[in-house]
Amino acid sequence: MVAILISLRTTLENEMRAVRAFMDKYQTPEEVLAAQIEDIAETIHIAGMPIKKATAISKATKYVLEVLNGNWDQF
Repeated sequence: MVAILISLRTTLENEMRAVRAFMDKYQTPEEVLAAQIEDIAETIHIAGMPIKKATAISKATKYVLEVLNGNWDQF
């Protein structure tokens, strides 16, 4: 999910760098949910539109954890 959201309107190289940085920093969905939007944005800034993408990542993670009870298959 994160890779898809990061990939929007960026190059493959920048997408891969941003996804790698994100995955290195956040090991669990709970860590993503606890993170500040600005911190996520700083991590993925290389991919462009960091605040918009960080907000989408945070909201999608919250939705899966809280509404779908962590069932990523339903997402």
